[in-house]
Amino acid sequence: MVHWVAGRLDSGNHSRAFPNIIQRTHQMGINPLIGDTPDPDDLRRLEETIYEFNVQATGISDGRPFASFLRDAEKALIGGISGWTWGKPV
Repeated sequence: MVHWVAGRLDSGNHSRAFPNIIQRTHQMGINPLIGDTPDPDDLRRLEETIYEFNVQATGISDGRPFASFLRDAEKALIGGISGWTWGKPV
């Protein structure tokens, strides 16, 4: 996931956050590619695949995208969050 941090895009450094997972994937012969400029088509396909899996697993298909942004007095973007709603409220 890509986040806005201090006026720049930041995808984080997953090799530091998950060193055991990265080590295990290398041991399995998988070399994960982690970058800060993901292809928009790859992101779209990933979202579609996750959505399809969730529909199959739950039978719920009402997921909707949402986003919220924090702006300064001049309306410049400071930060934000995006994701999906899922399921009916209890």
